[in-house]
Amino acid sequence: MDSAQTAYLPSMGTLTEEASPRERMKTQGSGIMDVAGVPAVQSAFDEIAWRITCERLASDSNHGCGLSHDLFVCRLSGAVEAAVLQLPEVHRAKALYIAREWDYATRFEIDEMQQWNAENGYCCHGIELGCCPAGCDEE
Repeated sequence: MDSAQTAYLPSMGTLTEEASPRERMKTQGSGIMDVAGVPAVQSAFDEIAWRITCERLASDSNHGCGLSHDLFVCRLSGAVEAAVLQLPEVHRAKALYIAREWDYATRFEIDEMQQWNAENGYCCHGIELGCCPAGCDEE
């Protein structure tokens, strides 16, 4: 097979004039393309900046939680989920994994925590009924 007749062969990385523009694009850069077939720019995840963001979100979430860890987790988790939406989708899983260091919890985990609290005499803030300053046990 002569080189003028050879199309793109992934195993060999060979291109000719017969290769389509899309095949030619696949050999350039990371191979990630946007919907127009143009190589997409994929930014690196800035772990240090994300850790600083998590620290700030944790500090903000701590204010007004009355030292209730459950309330802190709910506030922090909501703030983290809002912040992570600002990141490229490709970085979100890593960001949420890192946020666990500050006690980020998924919606499912928070629901389980709330259910356990309700079944065991604690209010939605994680404080024993009769002791919550928000008056959760009052009707």
